[in-house]
Amino acid sequence: MSKAPVCPKTGKVMVRDTRPMEISYKGQSATIDMPGWYCHESGESVHTDEDMKVSDAALKELRLENLLKPPYNILKSQTTYGILYILEMALAGFSKEDIDVYVEGASSRKLVISVKSKTEENTNSQFLVRGLSFRSFVRKFDLTPNVEVQKVKLENGILKVELLDKKIEPKKQSFDIE
Repeated sequence: MSKAPVCPKTGKVMVRDTRPMEISYKGQSATIDMPGWYCHESGESVHTDEDMKVSDAALKELRLENLLKPPYNILKSQTTYGILYILEMALAGFSKEDIDVYVEGASSRKLVISVKSKTEENTNSQFLVRGLSFRSFVRKFDLTPNVEVQKVKLENGILKVELLDKKIEPKKQSFDIE
């Protein structure tokens, strides 16, 4: 683009800049420095083909990371206490000691599952086919403010995390009349 574009909302000339942009893929997210033409007043942006290569490369990296992580299911059921979500993740070959599950953040909460790489046992055996991966990874899931972890267990190679989304009953609020 040889000439600076004009902002469609304000009519002012846009400025060439780099701004942080969050991209996400299947629950994973990354913040990249996105080049482009930006309007300071309206927040509008215009991106060239070259600019888009930056986000395309970051998205490709997120997809690759996702392929290297174990698969998971999320089930949902209604209970008398609220909505129960059960996250099931395939972690065959890992023990409880290899896995950390915790919630991070205050306003933007995430459930974090962190798995430490298993060390190879020194044997005289040689792999002919190696289909099982024991590499370290971290997977994060966004949580709404009223979702709480109820139980975490590892059973038959499946990590199960139970999350309860508690019903929020509207509270009656009364006011004094002046």
